[in-house]
Amino acid sequence: MNLRLRALAPANLPQAEPQAFAAAVLSPTAARRSASKVVEPVSLGMMAFALGLALWAAVTHNGWLAIACFIVGVGFDWAACSGHARVVQLLVIVGWGGPLRSLVRWTLLVAALPGSEWLILVPVALQLAAFSLVVVAQWLFQRQPPLTYRPGAAVQPAATHSYAVVYGRASSWPGALLAIEVATALLALIALPLSPYWSAAAALVALAYSAWMVRDAILLGRNTLAVESQVVQKLDLANPRWIVHVSGGVAQAKYLFNPWIVGFDALAEPPIVAVREASQLAVLAPSAGHVVYAPAPRQLETACRPSVRVAFYLANGQKNGDLWRDATLKHVFLGHGDSDKATSASPIAKVYDEIWVAGPSAIDRYRRAQIAIPESAFVIVGRPQVAGLAAGRPTGHDHDRQVVLYAPTFEGYAEATNYSSLALFGEEMITLLLAQRPELTIWFRPHPSTGVQRADFRAARERVNDLLRSGGSHRVLDDSPVETLQESLAGADVLITDVSSVGSDFLQTERPVIVTNPAAIPASEFIERFPAQRAAYRIDTAQSVLSAIDSALGDDPLAPARLALKRLVLGDLPEGPIAAFVAAAERLADRARDH
Repeated sequence: MNLRLRALAPANLPQAEPQAFAAAVLSPTAARRSASKVVEPVSLGMMAFALGLALWAAVTHNGWLAIACFIVGVGFDWAACSGHARVVQLLVIVGWGGPLRSLVRWTLLVAALPGSEWLILVPVALQLAAFSLVVVAQWLFQRQPPLTYRPGAAVQPAATHSYAVVYGRASSWPGALLAIEVATALLALIALPLSPYWSAAAALVALAYSAWMVRDAILLGRNTLAVESQVVQKLDLANPRWIVHVSGGVAQAKYLFNPWIVGFDALAEPPIVAVREASQLAVLAPSAGHVVYAPAPRQLETACRPSVRVAFYLANGQKNGDLWRDATLKHVFLGHGDSDKATSASPIAKVYDEIWVAGPSAIDRYRRAQIAIPESAFVIVGRPQVAGLAAGRPTGHDHDRQVVLYAPTFEGYAEATNYSSLALFGEEMITLLLAQRPELTIWFRPHPSTGVQRADFRAARERVNDLLRSGGSHRVLDDSPVETLQESLAGADVLITDVSSVGSDFLQTERPVIVTNPAAIPASEFIERFPAQRAAYRIDTAQSVLSAIDSALGDDPLAPARLALKRLVLGDLPEGPIAAFVAAAERLADRARDH
């Protein structure tokens, strides 16, 4: 069922900011995680089944059946609602949130129990309680200061946890309200003549609960300045000179920020990591940086302390402008990868003071796009994230079975930037390799955002996963826990990828690359548009992968060309990319201070 859900909708669904923040901060108990893991795959079906039976019970006035359906519905609702379960997110997106589900349950229960009109007090009180929690959470979110966050930590800072608790109560039907529902329903059936008293008592308990929660939220909101002062004092004590602006689509920090950690952690002082969307928090890898959740511009201004000299940007996002306007900073565009995609050379780059690129080929890319940026704005720093990749044959796996890593890119946000082979012939290509090259081990690592825009890519992703999960030595790197991209690259003998930064990074290993050409662009035009692929074996169809694999793992005639291309794409840096990155950061920070 989970696999079917992943094919139906992206793995990372959009959430309201307070809800996403609560999901990132509040770790469910072990029992809750276990219950959710077991129940979630069948929860949609069971909720629908219980709702259908409850409707029949209401028509036939079958009280016992109505109560049973009510309890089943409440139980599966609680078990599935872990705060970030995909089932619950899907229900919210289609307008079937917790309060509405509760109201429907109660309507059918009251209809099934003649003489239970007093029970209507309970759902009314529950709706008022839920509404008050949502209102106070939104009020608190508007007043929220910047909050610190510890990636990967079991315990978050006290203030961060307190805000998340308020948001969590508002974003999912609280367990206390579910308990009130079940207790009242059972009491009503056992002693229906006393339903006015049970109903009034339950309604008062629900309203008292919400009043207590509202009081906590208001007290927390009144303490905003004190919380902000604590965050500011901590950052000022660290005296950071750099800030990293993290903003993008849902959970994109996984491939925007995480690969750059090796460079940021090498800086003399850890940077401030300003995270603009709560969905980025849960996917952040641990680092030395001071992570601050700052969704609003005013919170970002507070987080960017006077000691900061340089701002790093990982993508050309709309929210970058909130920091661009600070003329006292030097603004650096890093991007999240080096490739010949059209999005890798944008006129927007003109707004930055410097553009740090991997090698000379990236500068040529801007020239080919006729983007007028002075040569002095470009700084070659290599790719710090691939510094640990060893050249030559991989280690750490069975050398009798060579590893083919298939790492397709995602479909992009527009068809003009769709370079992915996955939906066109990815499944067919893997099927051919399994059947005709059984001596090879296949690893599958799709781009994290694969399927965000198109259902056919989600479906293709799942079909390839199913092919490789069938057994043998093959690995689905789409599964959890997932190793880093660099770990995957380190273990591969040959890479099959699309036009993307993965192919550029793999040049560090000096091993063969096979690049797909799903648009069937003529060879000369393909190399002209994507010169970083001129030392890769090109395939236009699924069938051509067999000959490409044989060449790559055989005589490998493109090996000399790859060595020359490596210097152009990744730079020729005697001391390595990490040292180049740190030196460039120090130079720019000193320059900003002098001005």
